[in-house]
Amino acid sequence: QQTPQAGAAAPQGQAPAAQAPAQTQQQAAAAPQPLTAGQLNTKIKLIMNTGASRAARASELQSGARGLTSIDQVAQMLRVSGAGFTYQMVAPVTQSGNTLSARLQMSLVGNGSRYRQLSWIWMDNKWKMTSRSVCDIAAYAMIPCTA
Repeated sequence: QQTPQAGAAAPQGQAPAAQAPAQTQQQAAAAPQPLTAGQLNTKIKLIMNTGASRAARASELQSGARGLTSIDQVAQMLRVSGAGFTYQMVAPVTQSGNTLSARLQMSLVGNGSRYRQLSWIWMDNKWKMTSRSVCDIAAYAMIPCTA
């Protein structure tokens, strides 16, 4: 009677172990890396820049070009308000799966700062501002939302 060869059993036992690192690497590659507050600032400045390409701006929004109608109206209000109003994304940036959240700090000279929680969703291999965040910005400026 022959006994099973030890060498024959070893590859079968090792096969799952050999696959596990590859699966882990695939999952790690698929998981989006969070952005910093500075990187989110770059994104929001592009979104609000009506002089930039509409296609580039729309690609930063979950709702695409549809959301630009509200954003353009907010940007116009900011131009009219002058240098007295500033805004920036502030840390911490938190990630939950395919969603990032951070606070938008809005400051008006002589009036202090106010904050709005904004979110980005991982979509089409990039972080895009959610339609909900576009609507939150529009609502704060008392503008109808088109996102």
